[in-house]
Parts: sequence; structure tokens; C-alpha cells
Amino acid sequence: MNTFPIAINKKNIDLKPNKLAIYKQSKIIEAIDSDQKHYYLLFYKDKFLNGVQDDSIKIDSHIHRSFSQGIVFDGDHPITNELIRFNQPFSFTRFNQLYKKVEQHYSLIETVMIFTFFNSFIQESEIKRMLNKVYYQYRRNGQMLGAYQSLKIFQQFDGNYPFVTDMLNNMQFQKYEIMYQDLDQLITKDPIYVELLSYNYLDQVEYLQILVNLYQKQSRWMDELAIRIHLLVKEFAEKNFDRINEIIQQQFDSYNQTVILNEIVNKNETNPKFKQLLLDNLIQLEQHNDIVKYILTTDVQPQPNQISAILLNFQQADTEIFTPLFDRLNTRLIELFKHDHRALELTTIRCISSFFGEYDLNQIHKWFKPFHDADIHLPIENKLTKMQSLEEDPDQQFALGEIYLEFQQFEKSADCFKWEMELRPNDPRPVQFLSRIYKELGNKDEANAYQQLLIQMQKQ
Repeated sequence: MNTFPIAINKKNIDLKPNKLAIYKQSKIIEAIDSDQKHYYLLFYKDKFLNGVQDDSIKIDSHIHRSFSQGIVFDGDHPITNELIRFNQPFSFTRFNQLYKKVEQHYSLIETVMIFTFFNSFIQESEIKRMLNKVYYQYRRNGQMLGAYQSLKIFQQFDGNYPFVTDMLNNMQFQKYEIMYQDLDQLITKDPIYVELLSYNYLDQVEYLQILVNLYQKQSRWMDELAIRIHLLVKEFAEKNFDRINEIIQQQFDSYNQTVILNEIVNKNETNPKFKQLLLDNLIQLEQHNDIVKYILTTDVQPQPNQISAILLNFQQADTEIFTPLFDRLNTRLIELFKHDHRALELTTIRCISSFFGEYDLNQIHKWFKPFHDADIHLPIENKLTKMQSLEEDPDQQFALGEIYLEFQQFEKSADCFKWEMELRPNDPRPVQFLSRIYKELGNKDEANAYQQLLIQMQKQ
């Protein structure tokens, strides 16, 4: 997604997402307009709340912490795009209007917590006033657990505020203090606080697992996916990877699945088991270019049961994948297939076919030096040697055209057969080949013209 529209003060503006931060119950998209002005779109869980244009975010505000302490994705990441798609259209509103809207849809605890997200734009004194109001409302109603919950949220917002410290030390709340020590039990009693607290310890696997369990219970797949990716970087577990794979297959198309998997492998370069699992997934997704590029640019070593699929993907990958890797493809192919000369021959032929036009035959011959050093001699070299001998022989252009055709060099092959037609105008074979070549190139008019010429020649 390049840009998305917002409405602000009855004016439509196109924004480009820069990055997404997932932090506690919030998600925040930082975006820019055509004048490079910054905008921040704030979400509660997956639901859009409001947006603000601001080029100077307060240090230690919720937004600042989100991008410095939360889980951050690029602006073009599939999760970012999905969050935008799910919430469009976007309309920015005044904060007094927002309060009434939030109050209608969320609990008292959630409402006051949501407004702590906006502490870069709302006076801190106003947020504290709201928190105080909620606390005393629960107290007056005899809802002591609700009052304690509001204090714990207050503590996460400002742990140094004397009012919060004094109230939490009150003997009336001692039984709740004991209850809040058991986080597993607290997931049911106060999931809001558990999430707030756990996000303070993203470097600890125990708290990451608590968040995973919480998000599964609440069916928050975006949050679960973000935490699982973060957890996978810290500690590889096949079960976790399988769940990541399950989520992305349910939520994204094959292209975006590949984007996410590629991002994951870039953060897990040293784990060979992960590389095998990723290769399996790429093969299943049938992303030919991504599979070949991954195999050729990493040190992953395919398993025997993957070879046939890999050979198929080599044949179907675009030519542009191979040419930039000319200088290292030879050694990489040897590493991959030195014990399977059939696979080595087929992949080498595919690579050589892509080199024509960028490299001459002398350069391609020199490319085989690592093969010779490894005492590997492939039949394809004989054809290349033969091509060199035929290139300067005008009487052998038909044979040269056939070899070019084997390498799918259709235009070079066509030039050879046209030369042959001039030398031997009564020979139908080059005409037959030219009709076939132009059909392969998608030029139906030329293919039909040579086909008609062939029919006339056969009638004579």
C-alpha cells in the first residue's frame, strides 16, 4: 500500500505509512503527507480511535514509548497494510467528541486507559483528573476491585504519582495485591493489567508467552502474530513457527505470506532448522523467484525430498534472478548439488541460459573454472565449446541455431535460421523452426507467415 486517504477538518489528505508500532493495547501508525508533515493514527487493539498531525512527539509519551519499546513494523509490512485496510475510511475528530464516542463503546476502565495513549496531545493534569474520577466512582459504588484496577492502570501511566502510591498501600487493597501476584490467574481477573505489565518485559520469554495465551483467548490474531514473531527471534520453537505459519495462511495471500517469512528468516539467519522449515513453506507457496533467490543467496542446504520441487522452480523462475549472481552462482551450485550431477546439470543449464546477452561465450567458459577445480565436467560444456566453433562458420548456422534454441535464446536462434534460409532457400527446416520460435515469442503474425511459407514450400 503506497498511500491511504484520511479526512481532517472536511479536507481529504493522502498519507504514506512510515511504520507501525504495536504496544500494549494500542497500535500506532506514523504516516507522512506530500509535504513531509507527520501524522499519528491511534488504535485500541485493532479499532481506529483518532489521528493527530504533529511533528514533535513528547519524550516518554505513550507514542514515544510505543516506537522505542514496542514491536515495530515497516509502513509497507503486511500487518500494517491489513490494519489500514480493516479500518478505512479514517476521519480525525476533536478530543471532546472522541471521549463521548469511546465512553459509549468501552468500559470505564478501558475508556480512561485509552486516553492515556494520547498524553502527547492532552494535558497530563487532565488525564490524571480522569483517572482520579474513575477511581472515586468505583470507591463510591463499593466496587473495590474496580478501584484497585484503576490504580494499577494509573501506576502504569505514572508510577511516581504520590496519590497512586498512597492508595495502593492502603490496607483495604491488601487482598488484591496478593491476587495480582499470580499472573496466570490474573489473565481471567484483569487481562487489561496483565497486558500492560507484560509489555514492560518483552525481553523475557515468560511474559511473551503470557501475551500469546492472552491474545489467543481474545482472538487478536495481529497481536498474537507480532508477539510470536518477536518470540521466534529470541527463542526458536517449531511449534511457535507452525502457529505463525497457520496465522499467515489464514490471513494473507501467498505474496504477503512470503514477505512475512522472508522478514523472519532475515532475523533468524543462524538457525539451520528454521531455514529448512522456511524453504518448505516457500516451496508450498510456489513463489518461484523467491525460492530460487533464497536458495542461491543463503547457505540453506535442500533435503533430498525437496530437490525435484527446486528443479521445477529453477525452470520457472525469471531470468533476471540469475544474471546479477553471475560471479557466485558457480560455487553455490556446486555446494548445492555436487552429489547430484543430474540436478547440477539442469540448474547449470538454466543459469547459462540467462547469461546470454549479458556475457559472451569466453566469459561463460571461464565461469566453469570452479567446476574443473572440483573435478566436475558437465555435458553442457561440450555444447558451449561446439557453439564457439560454429559461431564463425556461416555453413553451420543451422546447427548453431538448434543449440541456441536449447538454451531458449529465441532471437539468436532466429538470426541463425534466417541466415540458413538465405544460404539454402529450398530447405524447409529453418522455416519450420522460425514458425515455432515466433510462436514461442508470442508473435502470431510472424509465426503464421512462416507457417504459410512452409506450406507453400511443401506443395512444390
